[in-house]
Amino acid sequence: MIKLISKLFVSILVLLSLSCSQQANISEKIKWKDYDIFFETRPPEMKPGMMEFLVVINEKSKRPASSFLVSLRIGETGKWSQAIQDGLTGVYRRAINVRNPDKDVLFVHLKGKEDETVISFPLNKQITK
Repeated sequence: MIKLISKLFVSILVLLSLSCSQQANISEKIKWKDYDIFFETRPPEMKPGMMEFLVVINEKSKRPASSFLVSLRIGETGKWSQAIQDGLTGVYRRAINVRNPDKDVLFVHLKGKEDETVISFPLNKQITK
């Protein structure tokens, strides 16, 4: 019971911290199997240089999906970098160097217990919220 309350508390804190930011760049959601996947950036404005990417994976039931190994890279030939899981919140973080936000594409490799896939997000197609 205590673990469930702790997980709920952490999830609420993450959602509150994400909603309290003045402006965020959020990608379009991509659906894969029973999951919705999108990312946010830190800082919010996309620019050349080191950018932190927060990949968010939710089950269709809106519950956080925390059982993935997530790696990121920019471009089809970039080096894969493993993201760090942010608790059991369905959020995976990694800073990556962005050279040209107008042309670069973020590739996200998801590896679950039984399946894996690679999803691509063009960086110039973010939604500002």
